[in-house]
Amino acid sequence: MKRLLFGLAIGLLLTACKTSGSDNAKNKDKAVPSVGFDLTKTPISTAEIGSIPYFQLPEGYNFSTRNNNDYDFLRFWTGSEFLLPEGKVFQSRIIPNQGKSFSSLEFMKGFEATLKKAGAIQIFEGKVPREEIGKFEETNGTQNRINNLDAYGFQGYAKT
Repeated sequence: MKRLLFGLAIGLLLTACKTSGSDNAKNKDKAVPSVGFDLTKTPISTAEIGSIPYFQLPEGYNFSTRNNNDYDFLRFWTGSEFLLPEGKVFQSRIIPNQGKSFSSLEFMKGFEATLKKAGAIQIFEGKVPREEIGKFEETNGTQNRINNLDAYGFQGYAKT
C-alpha cells in the first residue's frame, strides 16, 4: 500500500513541478550534477492534467485523506541518485471502495495507464539502496522523511 502512495505522490509531484518552455530554457544553463539520470533530457508532457491531485484513480478506488503542501519536496531515486523536485505536493493513502478488496495488480495496471496517458515515463524500477537512504538523511536530515513518512516508509524495503 505504501508503494502505491509513494508512486502516486511522486507522479503528482512531478506533474506539479511542470515548467514552462521559458523556465526549461533558463535551467539548461545551470550545471546539474547527475550520475545517470538527466532531467533536462526528459520530455515535458503536453497532456492536460487539470488541478491537483491531477490524476483520477482507477475505478473502485478512492483517496482516504487529502494532504496538500503548498511547497515541499519529495526525494525520489533514479537508480543512481536522489532527485529533489520542489513544488506543491499532494499525498494520500489509497483505499478500495466499500465492499471491494484491494488488488495491487488491478490498481497498478489502472494507475500506470493513467500515468502513461499523461505522458509519464519510467526512469527506475527496483529497490532503493538502504545505504543511499542513510547518506541522504545524514546530509539532509530526517524532517522531510518524518513529514512524508507514508511516502518514504517502504524505501529500502520494497521495489520502487
